[in-house]
Amino acid sequence: MSTGLKKIIKNKPHLVWYVQDIKNLSEASIFEHILNFGEWKDVQETIQILG
Repeated sequence: MSTGLKKIIKNKPHLVWYVQDIKNLSEASIFEHILNFGEWKDVQETIQILG
């Protein structure tokens, strides 16, 4: 998992509120959670990180 995505999830754990162990989430899963529950700024930051 990219360091940038870890930072987003660490700062906004409410995006994955029902996941017990966020260390096992894939980049795709984190991106999906950000798209579904994040703010537009979070989406833009994620796209910038993933390219």
